[in-house]
Amino acid sequence: MRAEITKVFKFEAAHSLIYHQGQCRNLHGHSYKAEVTVAGLVQQVESFNSESGMVVDFGELSTIWKESLSPDLDHGPEILNDMLMSPEGQPFYPTAEHLAAHILRTFRRCLDDKAVEVVRVKLWETDSSYAVVN
Repeated sequence: MRAEITKVFKFEAAHSLIYHQGQCRNLHGHSYKAEVTVAGLVQQVESFNSESGMVVDFGELSTIWKESLSPDLDHGPEILNDMLMSPEGQPFYPTAEHLAAHILRTFRRCLDDKAVEVVRVKLWETDSSYAVVN
């Protein structure tokens, strides 16, 4: 049986969209919420290992977040503009879309050795605004 699971993470961060002509050009912060969805086959309950009956342990997703993303994102010592780099090595332009893509790439890289697929990341920037990447 194939299933999807979703883990939600929250973080606080500041950024500015320096090329934007509206209010977001100024330095400001958000209370972000990231929903990471992973899909795969539910592991058989035959050998009763740690992940029996699961696609992947929610705890493993939490560990990836805690070790690979949270240090740079949640209450970071700098604003997101200065902290992250794009995949091309260019300065990071921290729109919701780019930030969601960064989270997606990180989870895919960290789960590369698992038989799971990181299906999508939904990143809420406010209570009424989000970006989805897959």
